[in-house]
Amino acid sequence: MRNVLLAALLLSALPLPALSQHAEADDVPLYQGTWNVRLDGRRSARFVLDEWEGTWVETGPARTVGAACRGKKIPVTVQHSTTEHIEFTAWGSSISSACPDTSFELRPAGGPDRMEGETDTSAKVQMTRARRR
Repeated sequence: MRNVLLAALLLSALPLPALSQHAEADDVPLYQGTWNVRLDGRRSARFVLDEWEGTWVETGPARTVGAACRGKKIPVTVQHSTTEHIEFTAWGSSISSACPDTSFELRPAGGPDRMEGETDTSAKVQMTRARRR
């Protein structure tokens, strides 16, 4: 009982920003939905995210995407999802050894429906939330 009272006393002594700062860093599924993606201004893809998993489909012209990858639903898992950024990996190797695994880190850019960032190979990425029809 004494330990519980001591813990409560210590927590009440913390300033409120210190408590909310921790909550801000917690991972939450904020970016659910369908996204249109541009990579280095040449390649395009569609990213569909539901909670912590999703699919990635390369949709660009055949000359920009390998035949083993183009049009295939590549599984995606999210490593981090906060108000500051999202980190996820498209597991291309699960479809074909010719499809690379690609990791992404993106940050909100000008509103909740636009993200910018790069891949683990430093390719520039822009994502825009697809409009519902």
